[in-house]
Order: sequence, then C-alpha cells, then structure tokens
Amino acid sequence: VDREGVITLEALGDHSLPNSPSIDQVLQDVADRFVSKAGFIVFSGMAEDAAEGSRYLAGIGGKVYAQDPETCVISSMVDGVIETGVVSFTGSPKALAGKLLGELKS
Repeated sequence: VDREGVITLEALGDHSLPNSPSIDQVLQDVADRFVSKAGFIVFSGMAEDAAEGSRYLAGIGGKVYAQDPETCVISSMVDGVIETGVVSFTGSPKALAGKLLGELKS
C-alpha cells in the first residue's frame, strides 16, 4: 500500500497455508502505512484469517468494526475478530455504514 492508498499486488511464495492468501497481510500493510488513521470493517465470511491483522491494526491505534454475527450469512470470520477483543463497534451493515459516515463528517 503506497502513500496514496494504492494497493500493488505481489505474488506470495507459499500458498500451502490455510486461508492463503489472507486478509491479514493487507491489514498489516494498511496499518503500517496509515497507523492510527487506519480502519477495518469485517463482514460475513469464513475462517479466522482477519484476526491477526485486526490485532495488529488495533495495536497501533487503528479502528476495527465488525458486522453483528446475528446478521451474517456465515459468521466465523466475524466471530474470530470479535474474540480478539479489539472490535470497538458492531452492527448490521446499515449501522456500520451509518457509524462510518458519521465519523467521516466529524
């Protein structure tokens, strides 16, 4: 992720890991670039491949929001991120959009 927020795709060497490629590397790159201005919203999905990246992002001051598991088609990714303890807001997709828009206006 460059200074303007442009994502450049690079080939990863080992795809034998479960959930590879993972969103964790993207979250770490975004966090490294934007530090406390970074944010992540996790929506319905499978596996727990966003947990490590969410911990990292929150650890440097970024915000992590999650879809309410009750509104997910598949909640295992959301559940894994919530279990990390770094999620500061949960809600339906509509509530998440409202929260984000409210923050952008302030």
